Amino acid sequence: MKKIKVSEIISGFKTDYPQLMKKGARISGIFGEVGNTDFGGGLHGRLSCAFQDDDLVNPLQCEMNLWVGFFTDHRKIPKFYKGIKVNTVVDETTEPLEFKFDDGTRDFISLEEVNLPQRYIDYVLDHPGFIREKLGDAGMTIDDMLDALCWGDFKKYKGEYERKIRNAGN
Repeated sequence: MKKIKVSEIISGFKTDYPQLMKKGARISGIFGEVGNTDFGGGLHGRLSCAFQDDDLVNPLQCEMNLWVGFFTDHRKIPKFYKGIKVNTVVDETTEPLEFKFDDGTRDFISLEEVNLPQRYIDYVLDHPGFIREKLGDAGMTIDDMLDALCWGDFKKYKGEYERKIRNAGN
């Protein structure tokens, strides 16, 4: 695959997805040497150095991090851009109170506990009008809202969550 300049990737993404950028999305960088490393607790993704704007990169060997607010319709975020895997990261400062742990315990709670599928279900059922307004779609169903907030596919999200919980018990 043809190498692409990092600055072209970032400017192209901003041009191709202006609605995400208007909602405050930001790219924290293009990272290389994607791989897995065993840190004793299982496999964790590893991203090495961040490339500079003038660097030429092979898209198949890179990933980019896209930071978005909690109220982002993840169905509108591409999984890949110009061959580069897009990792979506929700900025925790944008989470509603129902997802915050202001008592200082968040550092001691697993991501699985923070992101319980039931938390999303409860939140959507309690605030459908507000979510529709924040996402700019008055016709969204409950399933649409769950998909939008849970990385594009709530059923998949819930299934992966349940698989992680089962595997953690082994």
